Amino acid sequence: KAQKLYQRYCDKDDLACVTGFVEHQLEPAQNKKSDFSKKSDFSGSSSRTDVVHDLLAFLAEQMIAMNKEKQQVVEAFWLDLEGAADAGDFDTLRNRGKWESSLWKAEACRPFVDEESRSTRTLEESLGWNEAAYKAFVKMLMGNVGNFSGLVDAYRAHHPRYLALAERLAATDRLIDEVVYRLYGLSEEEIEVVES
Repeated sequence: KAQKLYQRYCDKDDLACVTGFVEHQLEPAQNKKSDFSKKSDFSGSSSRTDVVHDLLAFLAEQMIAMNKEKQQVVEAFWLDLEGAADAGDFDTLRNRGKWESSLWKAEACRPFVDEESRSTRTLEESLGWNEAAYKAFVKMLMGNVGNFSGLVDAYRAHHPRYLALAERLAATDRLIDEVVYRLYGLSEEEIEVVES
């Protein structure tokens, strides 16, 4: 049932369907109170907490599988890019990055970077960005670009799958956090501390 609810969560972004199930599993049999945040221990029956443990194990397996699939998409992207670029250009695209503060200069990149950050971003990360930001990133790495249409075609071929996987990974990660918060009975204030 939890696995089906996870699929519903992924399809409809319905977090409550899974967290409600988890809360039900962790409720003490004799006390059906709905204020889960006041729980201080795993007071559900051991078989019920085992269900939650199994759900967490399942979610971890999903994360591993999705990360492997995302890496396959990235490798296919690099292969297509290698076919579209000459060796020197490909080396630059694959092995160079840009500081976020540098990428901030391109308006198309601003939704994806922090103006103050000196973190280096790589081109493969822009697979999760929109096409205008990807194009701006390529131009910042390369200046004048030969076979620009081939480089954009590589992005277009792999962006939808990459983005879908990145979004599902983020959603699953968020779900794992929520399940763990409920498992440990964290209050809203405690969750804010953990997340900050």
